[in-house]
Amino acid sequence: MQLKAVFVGIALASTPFLVSAVTQDPVTPDPVPLLDAIQTTAPPSFELRGDRSEIEKLRAALQRAEEAATDARQRSKAAVGELDEALTIIANGGLAFQQSSRSNACNPSRARIRNLITQYEWMKDRGHETHATTILTRVVKENGTKNSQLDSLARDLMTNKETSGKFNRAALALAELMQKRGSLKDSYQDTVALAMFLNGRVSDAVAAQTRAIKSRDRSEYRRRLMVYQAALKNSAEQTKTTRPRILVGGGGQ
Repeated sequence: MQLKAVFVGIALASTPFLVSAVTQDPVTPDPVPLLDAIQTTAPPSFELRGDRSEIEKLRAALQRAEEAATDARQRSKAAVGELDEALTIIANGGLAFQQSSRSNACNPSRARIRNLITQYEWMKDRGHETHATTILTRVVKENGTKNSQLDSLARDLMTNKETSGKFNRAALALAELMQKRGSLKDSYQDTVALAMFLNGRVSDAVAAQTRAIKSRDRSEYRRRLMVYQAALKNSAEQTKTTRPRILVGGGGQ
């Protein structure tokens, strides 16, 4: 009984300390370290993964674009090579154009010349001056190099019902070849004047027709000269009408 009383006494003596320990306020943590921890925390990892995904998509799209550009350059280079080859073949007379004219069928040389002149105009339309010059050289060689031969071909191109208005540039090129050779007889000057007029070089046409008349005064030459002079005058009047007015000085009325 004495031993039991001792244990009860010890328990009663320690009770205030246990109650005191349980009823004390909990310790409040310092807020400063928590704030620092929040500020130094890295952004969520899912945002970084999203950025990387977009970058990879852009990189893949750029690579595809570069591949497409390389392919386009290769195709363009091949097309240019094929075009140049085709132009060379045409310039060398490798392409024949069918002619329906009975006179051409009876005269193979005439048909070949018409083919070449058609090719010449085609080249001029597309700005292939070098190939056009090559074709013109073949025309002269096929037709004949004398002024009389060049004059006959040029005039036929401008006045023949089948070719009138279709090959004026070729006719002018032939006329200019004659001009480069120096002094021309009146009929050749008349052809040169007509070729220049049909190609819009009206003032040059007036000058060439005037030379033809000085060489030989013919009524038909004078009639054409009057046409050229009237066209030149009309062109000058139109230029004067459309010319902008420039007012010198200031102030209003």
